Amino acid sequence: MQTLGRCPTTPRYTVLLYPPTHTQGHAPAAALDPAQLTNPAQVRLIVLDATWRKSRKMLHQSPALQRLPRLALTDVPPPRYAIRKAHLPGQLSTLEATCAALAQLEGNAAHWQALLAAFDQFVAQRQAFAS
Repeated sequence: MQTLGRCPTTPRYTVLLYPPTHTQGHAPAAALDPAQLTNPAQVRLIVLDATWRKSRKMLHQSPALQRLPRLALTDVPPPRYAIRKAHLPGQLSTLEATCAALAQLEGNAAHWQALLAAFDQFVAQRQAFAS
């Protein structure tokens, strides 16, 4: 199966990886069309690489982002990023969330396990260095 990054054609459906929000003053998000997600090669996944606080600010300042349909994660795995503390359940690092979203779109979590294993090694190495 092709992954999003190796798609030979231009994706035709853009979605924002972000949980639903109901913030006054925001443009309404377009409804997510599950039929458009059946071919992951045709999906452009927008991922905000920031802390939760900064990602909320980015979303708040961008009506274009606000209007995008939102892809929320289902069956959110426990966080692996022990360097920073999640403030709420389901808050993952950008890499973890991206892997979970791609696994969700492709229906193949095993495809992303090698990257997550490398991430686990990075976290362990970083914690050992910090102590």
